[in-house]
Amino acid sequence: SAASRPRWTWLDGELIAIVVGLLFSAVSLYFMAKGFVFLHEESRLETDGIPATATIIEMRSSSGSRGGSFYSPILGFTDAAGKEHVVDCQFYTLPYCEGQRIPIVYLPAEPEILRVEEDRLSPGWQNVLCGAIFLLIWGGCAALGFYAIRKKHRKKRRFLRKT
Repeated sequence: SAASRPRWTWLDGELIAIVVGLLFSAVSLYFMAKGFVFLHEESRLETDGIPATATIIEMRSSSGSRGGSFYSPILGFTDAAGKEHVVDCQFYTLPYCEGQRIPIVYLPAEPEILRVEEDRLSPGWQNVLCGAIFLLIWGGCAALGFYAIRKKHRKKRRFLRKT
């Protein structure tokens, strides 16, 4: 019966707004942090990077949710010291052909950090900006939930003082 059920009136959506807002805020912060890591790597490539020519060993493609294709290459290159490297790129590039030679810039101390010179689009700023926008939206949602609970609590206290 309705009389025996506990009334969670303070959970009328405020707690849900707070939990969802904080959850998505955490995800937004992760994307922002990932963006700053990309920007830091990009800065290091600009200052310390060494140009080289890599060969596309394999192109892996995956389909996006809207039907587009994304390409992730496995590159082979020889560094300035003559050591050969095979790098499984964890970023998406333009569609290249296997065996194609492309210009890259790599870090000599960490050759797995590289940039394909023809793909100058850095995901860094995209991640930072999208993360910041979502943080504002979802952080605001959580803040509104906190505000609504606080307002209800104050209203209840004022009512109890009057009676």
